Amino acid sequence: MIQIPKKNLEEILEAGRRFAIAEDALEDAMLASNTAFIKHMRRLRATHLRGKTGSWRALKIKHGV
Repeated sequence: MIQIPKKNLEEILEAGRRFAIAEDALEDAMLASNTAFIKHMRRLRATHLRGKTGSWRALKIKHGV
């Protein structure tokens, strides 16, 4: 069994949390700068707002859920 001082473990965990936040921010920035993605999401949102959604059951069957 490896023993790590509590303070060191807390620092490692905090670094992991900060990395996750940075990773999310980077992903958001990359998606926001992708014009094709933005156009696609806007089309999907408009379709959804018009009430034109697909069958949840068909989607589950298609993906084996």
